[in-house]
Amino acid sequence: MINPPAAPALSSVAGGTLAAATYNVVITYVGSVGETTPSPQASLAVAVNNLLRVASPAATTGATGYNVYAGTGASLTQQASGIAIGTSWTEPTTGLVAGSAPPTGNSTALVLVTDLREHTEDNDPGSANLSLKGGKAKMSYWLKSTNVEDFSAAATLILGSAQPAGNGGITRQLPMAHPRFPTLYAESLPDFPGLGGGFVKEGSAATVWGAPPPPQYARYPQYRIDVEFANRLYTLGPDLTPPGVATWMDDQGTGADVQVKYWDAAEYTRWVWTTSGPKENFITGKTGQLGYIDIGNPFVSYQFSDFIRVPMPDGAVKLTWYEVPYSFVTSANSFFRKYQGRINYQSFLGWPAGSLLYVTIQARPYMQPIPLVPPGGGAARPVALCDIDVIMMETSRTIAPGDAAQPAPAPGGRLTNWVVGGWNLQLWWRDRQFHYCHQGKSTDPLSSQIPLFRSVPLQLLFSDPDTPPPP
Repeated sequence: MINPPAAPALSSVAGGTLAAATYNVVITYVGSVGETTPSPQASLAVAVNNLLRVASPAATTGATGYNVYAGTGASLTQQASGIAIGTSWTEPTTGLVAGSAPPTGNSTALVLVTDLREHTEDNDPGSANLSLKGGKAKMSYWLKSTNVEDFSAAATLILGSAQPAGNGGITRQLPMAHPRFPTLYAESLPDFPGLGGGFVKEGSAATVWGAPPPPQYARYPQYRIDVEFANRLYTLGPDLTPPGVATWMDDQGTGADVQVKYWDAAEYTRWVWTTSGPKENFITGKTGQLGYIDIGNPFVSYQFSDFIRVPMPDGAVKLTWYEVPYSFVTSANSFFRKYQGRINYQSFLGWPAGSLLYVTIQARPYMQPIPLVPPGGGAARPVALCDIDVIMMETSRTIAPGDAAQPAPAPGGRLTNWVVGGWNLQLWWRDRQFHYCHQGKSTDPLSSQIPLFRSVPLQLLFSDPDTPPPP
């Protein structure tokens, strides 16, 4: 377990219009699993027109952040959660908020890689099966057990975890890598037997979703954990903290650009595998005058009696995003629903603006085996994940070299959201070239010359739809 922090260091800073008050404060550490009991209480008298400031506790092994609980009386409530170690907290100018009470127990569990001891014999009990098409391996480790939380902590340490970070991205604990083949990562725990005599009867882990467990279980002094490793197609990587803030101009049907901010945690650069290639796509001319075909030497022109077909420079793209919180799909705010049928507003993973058309997704959900404590602390809860196939179409159409440049975006004119290129280019039969296609004639007001497709930064699809946008 993680021990609770020392009493917080308090100070005040000028700001706001709050009355003078004496504040009582405790803090807790937050770990990848659980939250500690509160620190000793600290108090400070803060003058009128000043705000309370709470210094960060010292860094300690296993702590990923800290929570602040404060009040002006005996009752303390949560003011902030998941604050980064090293970052102080300052009271908002509107005063304290009414949050949850401090925890009464320590729910953290701390198991480190150094707590795992490799199972060894005269002959190596591990195994590996490698080829140029991938690889698998198996190893076993001993773990000394001290409480029921050790099992969840060990499984999360080895297999990793994922859940919404609350900042637009995903907070991930990376899976353990194989010690000899570091591109193989822990995939499953096929066996977790307790070994040795002297087991003790202990109360079962806390219930989840109300399903009653047996009242007790036998905890052995140590456990053998069998770990299966496998390679992964995609790149693993650490969380981007804090995420970036980006802006774009949306077309919301008002006839004017609407500036929108969004979080860019660069989730599309990790846990994503891309497959793409040409896809058969022909344009067939079914109206107008028939063409002619020349036959013979000297040739004779005959009327061409079939429909004219022209191949298009298009393709199919599938971005498979692994171990994604299922709420990204099911949320009423889901970006996958909101922006279906749009093209890329700007360059995305090497595809230039307008060349990718977002079509749909296919999600395959599953439940993580270990309940997770939210990044800001609180009760552990199950977190559903999914693997998502993001289906898109690509095109390499280029605008006809003789076409005049479209007017630059301007108030009352063409919108920034309207991309001149890619899927907004259409074939003209007379010259077999691609031209910018929009509603109305070139003499109509520019703000009404709406193209075939509106655009969106595809980076936005890879962010949490339930996180409020940046201020």
